[in-house]
Amino acid sequence: MSLNMDKVRNKLASFDKTKKAGKKLTQEQQERTDRIKKYIWKPEPGKQVVRIVPYQYSPDFPFIELKFYYDFNGDKINYLSPSTINEKDPIVELSNRLMKNRETWQKGAKLQPKLRTYVPIIVRGKEEEGVKFWGFGARVCKQLMEVVNEPEFGDITDLNNGCDITVDFKSAESLNADFPDTTVTPKRLSSPVIDPSHPKVKEILNLITNKQQNILDIYVVASYEELSAALEIKLENERKGINVGSEPRGSNRTTSNYNSQKSSESEQEVESVVEEETVVLPTEEEIESAVPTAVVDTIPVKSPSAQKAKKESVQDIEAALNKLFPSKK
Repeated sequence: MSLNMDKVRNKLASFDKTKKAGKKLTQEQQERTDRIKKYIWKPEPGKQVVRIVPYQYSPDFPFIELKFYYDFNGDKINYLSPSTINEKDPIVELSNRLMKNRETWQKGAKLQPKLRTYVPIIVRGKEEEGVKFWGFGARVCKQLMEVVNEPEFGDITDLNNGCDITVDFKSAESLNADFPDTTVTPKRLSSPVIDPSHPKVKEILNLITNKQQNILDIYVVASYEELSAALEIKLENERKGINVGSEPRGSNRTTSNYNSQKSSESEQEVESVVEEETVVLPTEEEIESAVPTAVVDTIPVKSPSAQKAKKESVQDIEAALNKLFPSKK
């Protein structure tokens, strides 16, 4: 008996977090959307100044790593992977299994969620709005880590002696490029996080130290069941030859295409996504026959899981598949 895809789609629709096809958002969906708009900061073209502050829920390290599936099924829904908090994720499980096989390693690697880093900040000129979160990709993260590691600046998050950061953002369109460009420059002089003479200094300090949002209340981790349903839809689309890839970016966009199919995430959100061809999912036969083989030298060095792979039996693979898709026969 084949899987009832109508039931899968209906179940997946029950998890929908975004407004689709003119449907009215539920109260929960609207509240979630409002939280993202309120607490997630995205730089606008030009220069702006921010101050990274200690994260209330992890004071010794403000860099928060989240793992996302962006526009997973071409439905403008982004999922926060449970692997972010070290919980089971059916897509990661399939990806890891495929990466143990030489023939399917690349397909497995492309299924992995995309890493995005966030830091809590105060936006200069908007201190009274409290702490927001700024998300960025690997390149900006490296820039900031180099600043943090520079003894000249010390602890840039220190509330009394830290330093502000100038963020210079250039859009992909203005650069005639596929991706935007962000440059960060620390201020040479240290300063308190809020001017002691500010009339609301106590209230703002309280917002910074005691009333931060937990970022996992802003971006809610997807459930195992939700991702299993999403994965089934993606595999079914692939079997039918349906292309659900994301829209073109940067200089490859056209005005009509970009305005009519704009993604729910801004340009900054895709900066960390490696430029690559459309993800090609494994066939059903490839999944069922994904038995690890000896890893050869052609496998990239950055795939340690593939290099360390051990042979597993066909029975083990079938058991894993039955666990991931219990209704599949």
